[in-house]
Formats: sequence, structure tokens, C-alpha cells
Amino acid sequence: MKRHVHTVHLRSHDEALIHRGTVLLEDALHTASFPESGRLLLVRSLDAGKIHSQQSSATLALVLEQRLAQIGMTAVHAEDPAANSAIAVYFRDQVEPYLCLAMRLSNHLSTDEWFWRLAVFNWQANLSRDEGFRRVLYGIMQTAIGVSAIVPLMQELLTRTAITPLLSALTWHDGSALLRACGWLKSKTSIGSIKPLSISFIPKPWIDLLQHGLKFGELKMLDRSG
Repeated sequence: MKRHVHTVHLRSHDEALIHRGTVLLEDALHTASFPESGRLLLVRSLDAGKIHSQQSSATLALVLEQRLAQIGMTAVHAEDPAANSAIAVYFRDQVEPYLCLAMRLSNHLSTDEWFWRLAVFNWQANLSRDEGFRRVLYGIMQTAIGVSAIVPLMQELLTRTAITPLLSALTWHDGSALLRACGWLKSKTSIGSIKPLSISFIPKPWIDLLQHGLKFGELKMLDRSG
């Protein structure tokens, strides 16, 4: 299980003890064994307790494992009304934060809760709605799943009839950037210099949505001639 720690607070009157505690905590976080549940667990804060200078990192790792297990049992789903005040929230997988955030943006709901900046790559509070949608789309490509994570995101938004606001937020600049990210356009290739792409295999609802939302300049992506 990957683990990311954003901020650590250690207190002592002795600078040497602070350094020792930092080393022990870093080693403990690397060696601790956390359950592989597949879900994304976000913890607001975790008290590691008093760290003794003679303590081993293995002993500290056991403390972290026990405390995280306790916190994990009390975690609520990010869509729970109590999520913003919870000490820990979870998403079912890496893609779900982006889907939930896109739905919140679509429905003009709050995106200022503490866990979004931890769950979504490069997320910031107080973004415009359009910029928020773009952060969702570009951010999901930074997950371990990679560019292919766009597919379940777009499919789910399409199913929920919530894809139009996201597509409407994109500009022709986003079009070329997304084509390059997907490997459909080489970095030095001009959009106007490449042949139209055949999309005869794409269902008509997707065609209509792409025509409505994506602006790729001179690139005739929607040419069915092949």
C-alpha cells in the first residue's frame, strides 16, 4: 500500500531528539504493514504518541499499524454528510474521488472539504467551476491507472447524464493537450497537419457529446469517413 504523509509535527526541547524522532518515524512508515483493501483512505491526523529515543522503528511501526487500523474502522465515505468533520474518509478506489468531485461540480456543490486536496491531484479550493473540471480530467491521468482512467470517469458521467458541464469547460488548447496525453498526437505535430481520425467505432451518444463539448481547432476528429 502506498502511503503519503503531508505534514509531521514533532515536539521536543532537544533538537537531537527531534532528528532522532524524524528518522524513527520515517523508517516506521516505510516498514509498517497496512491492509490492502483497495480503497483510498485519507486520514486528517494520526497521533503517533510519545516516541522514545531508544525505541526501535519496528516498535513504532506496530503502534502506527494499530492506530491506523482503529481509525480505518471509523472512516466514513467521502459522500457522507459527516465527512468534513470526520478524522478519516475513504473512497472505494483511485478513480472515485474524481467522479465524486466532477458530480459535485456539476451540481454546484461545495468542494472545499479538507480531503479533496489529498485525494485529487493538484486540487485547490476556490477554483472556478471550469478550472475545477479541467483539474479533474488532467488529475485522473496522474493516478496509478494512468490515461485509461479517463474512460470509466467519462462513462460514468455519461451514464449519469452529467458529462456536458465537463465537456463544456474544455477549450481547443485542452483538445491538443489531451490528444498528446493519450498518445494520439506527437508532441511536435501540428493539429492542422494530421489526418482526420476515424471514430466509426464510437457510439453515437459519444459523438454528439464530443461535438458539443470538444473544440479541436482544424482537427476533424468527427469525420466518419475513416
